[in-house]
Amino acid sequence: MSAWTLDIILQDKYIIKKAISRGGFGKTYLAQDIRLKRLVVIKTLNEEQQKKSSHNNIQQKFIQEAEALAKCQHPYIVQIYDIFEQDGIEAIVMEHIDGHELELYVKEYNGYLSETEALRYIDQIGQALECVHENGLLHRDVKPSNILLRKRTQEAVLIDFGLAREFESGKLKTMTGMKTEGYAPIEQYEYEERKLITLIDVVNVKPGHYTDVYGLAATLYTLLTQRIPLPSYSLADSGYPLPPPQQYNDKISNRVNAAILQAMQILPENRPQTIREFRDLLGLLNQPVINIPLQTPQINLDNAESIKILSPQFEIPIPVKPQPMKIPKFEIPVPPQPKFQSFTENLGKIETKGLLSLFTGDRQLLLDMIAIPGGKFLMGSSDNDHQATSYEKPQHEVIVSPFYMGKYPVTQLQWQKVASLPKVKIDLDPKPSYFKGKNLPVEQVSWLDAQEFCARLSKATGKKYRLPSEAEWEYACRAKTTTRYYFGDSITTDLANYDGRYGQTTEVGKFRPNAFGLYDMHGNVWEWCEDTWHQNYINAPTYSRDSTGQGNIALLRGGSWINDASCCRSAFPARLLRDNRFNRCGFRVVLSLRN
Repeated sequence: MSAWTLDIILQDKYIIKKAISRGGFGKTYLAQDIRLKRLVVIKTLNEEQQKKSSHNNIQQKFIQEAEALAKCQHPYIVQIYDIFEQDGIEAIVMEHIDGHELELYVKEYNGYLSETEALRYIDQIGQALECVHENGLLHRDVKPSNILLRKRTQEAVLIDFGLAREFESGKLKTMTGMKTEGYAPIEQYEYEERKLITLIDVVNVKPGHYTDVYGLAATLYTLLTQRIPLPSYSLADSGYPLPPPQQYNDKISNRVNAAILQAMQILPENRPQTIREFRDLLGLLNQPVINIPLQTPQINLDNAESIKILSPQFEIPIPVKPQPMKIPKFEIPVPPQPKFQSFTENLGKIETKGLLSLFTGDRQLLLDMIAIPGGKFLMGSSDNDHQATSYEKPQHEVIVSPFYMGKYPVTQLQWQKVASLPKVKIDLDPKPSYFKGKNLPVEQVSWLDAQEFCARLSKATGKKYRLPSEAEWEYACRAKTTTRYYFGDSITTDLANYDGRYGQTTEVGKFRPNAFGLYDMHGNVWEWCEDTWHQNYINAPTYSRDSTGQGNIALLRGGSWINDASCCRSAFPARLLRDNRFNRCGFRVVLSLRN
């Protein structure tokens, strides 16, 4: 056998859709499970391995590791579904993860991850590795590109176990070319390579649990700094210590900084010997950041300002002690009042097939639209702001026409109602959100989904709803302020939901509004804007509704429940592919004064 071709049927059960990748040992295919109607991944040994005289031994090891991995039933480990033989070649059928590489997510992110978010992923992968080690396996290549984030839940999944890498007796478990510099500890280098290193003590050390500890710590290093650590052999040869991650990110806590440095020691005996020890150093055993379903008390409907809901219970996936709402005193400049009036769109009166029973009685769906007066403002950040990125410069004047903007981000109840309207271009999931609650902002919706929402709402109401331009969003957020946030140059979690303090999204309207009367402009969920991504504001448009370019990368503003304070600033732009869905991304709608 050389390679399976497109549309070939295997075992009367799997149909090959395409070849995904080819490595030094294996070949990977995307296939369709005909009976269960799901996508799967099929791995085999590649042609070079099939031709070797030791092929039978290699294949036996390949299957033994697959059988061991199949015993690792864990939500954060890619699952083995089946093992079969076709044309004399053993094949492994694995779970297909619909998600994004953690490496790509970090690269597309504007700035490194917050410590809270990074530790969430590290804790999940740490638990996965503990399960792997308990079953007598090593991963041997832990790095951001071998971690996927599920689109629906944003949970991390460990992939690519490098099956059959260790196939010759007496050889190291991870062969040359199968390690990744920066994430591979010194014991993963070949014997001959290590003899060239002056640190002779490690020449005869074999990989162990501490090998994956190193890779996991190096992964955390990258998530918090956006830097790949210096190669272990380079550090060993030079005698220089690893630059501490705090050198590149002063927001890293002393505890996490020390834990990373300890886990990335050159000598294996100086590292934590198990993943659990490393998780303990990070403080994850006493304060887990894994997802644990809980139930919240019922919401008092009498306090709802405008959005009435029917089923006020929802799930919180992280145990977080309720925080008392302390509203600090601060002064907000009063902007000029618009000459046109705010209004409320009653979504409850829109007839939708099959959903009328959900919205009976006096519990109406109200979409409050705030009148935003036109004016001029300085968009972006000045050179004097040390928190500003190059994406926010140069600061420039923009003219904004009057418009209406949603008082709150679109809620899950509002989304469900509009998603039931007739399709315009694409299908919409009526309940896409990870955090459940009808008065919580909708999330896990893409830019394309938000566009479809606007199209359906526009068709049903006769008005032209849309996403705000980036300039409109910043102008509305600032509400005539010039500080980093609309309440000043600093922020606390009593003023907004950010930095993981509340463990999830919070109900819309829980924090103080700005002078225009808009809520949740800082934190809670990122909000999609109409514009495409730009590198800076050089030659930026003067008018708020002018296009800022073409491309498949869209802009978001406002930060989210998991991001740090700098991401929540009025001027900070973020970017994602238009079809990306995350549990921190939502939107609010706007309406031009003249339709």
